[in-house]
Amino acid sequence: MSIEKHPAAGRGRPKGSLNSTTTLLKDAIIQAATKAGGDGGLVAYLKTQAEECPGPFLVLLGRVLPKQLVGEDGGPLRHSIIERVIVDPAK
Repeated sequence: MSIEKHPAAGRGRPKGSLNSTTTLLKDAIIQAATKAGGDGGLVAYLKTQAEECPGPFLVLLGRVLPKQLVGEDGGPLRHSIIERVIVDPAK
């Protein structure tokens, strides 16, 4: 007697897919933070964390920002500095 295997048996999850436990945990964390933020929800909670615990918040921010910022034209991000100089007309 031969046992037929499913064609995908032993291959594991598809590349890039999340473990169902990981997905459930991420959802639970977001729900808890949303409730902790009260009327302001998740944004209010994250704002509080940014003000009260800036170190860990900046680590979190670093993980969610893109690794390379791109300008509007698709090239590197550029910035301009506008400097105001107050001149004393009496001098």
